[in-house]
Amino acid sequence: MKISDLPEFDMAEMLKTDEDIANYLTAVLEENNEGELTHALRVIARARGMSVGLPSISQFITRDLCG
Repeated sequence: MKISDLPEFDMAEMLKTDEDIANYLTAVLEENNEGELTHALRVIARARGMSVGLPSISQFITRDLCG
């Protein structure tokens, strides 16, 4: 099987419950990586159908949040 034959993975589709989101966010926060946190917040917003206007959210993320 070729990689191109694999279905595309979208984490937002896996986040169906508040518990799923909490577990995902906890795992991302443990990585202590600002870029990963920004990406995770976008994924969570898409999972919740709140992605309109989201690219500007990164201005609210600070290094203090990640450590």
